[in-house]
Amino acid sequence: MNPAIEPALRQAALTTFGDMCMALPSVEMSAEQIESTFEAEVRVRFHGSVRGEVSVRLYGTVLDSLAQGMRGDNELMPTDLLRDALGEIGNVICGNALPLVAGEHGQYRLDPPRSALANDPPLGGPAVQTKTQVGLDGGRAEVGIYLEDLK
Repeated sequence: MNPAIEPALRQAALTTFGDMCMALPSVEMSAEQIESTFEAEVRVRFHGSVRGEVSVRLYGTVLDSLAQGMRGDNELMPTDLLRDALGEIGNVICGNALPLVAGEHGQYRLDPPRSALANDPPLGGPAVQTKTQVGLDGGRAEVGIYLEDLK
């Protein structure tokens, strides 16, 4: 496994949550953040120079504040808009991670993001699996990438 994958994935998550969601992500986490319960997950499959999938799992109560940061307001959002916001977060993390992980000259096609449930089976089959976590106000995010081919 390429040891640069985990830091690249972490950087993609930190950049996305900070720039897109106006959050203050951190690599340091409190016990409360670590013990947060599952809130939501999205998975984004990609094809091209490499194939695989990115997953973004949120724990605690962070999704509404992330979505509010994306919109620039403090209004509570309906469930369908929260799901759309998480899908966009997954797309952007995937788009930010792929050049760092598989090379900036690769070409990729992203499938539409899809929601996953806490009891869905873990992603299986790919050769390279890497996860990272970042702390967020009210919980944490776990971001994983699963690569089938790494050239």
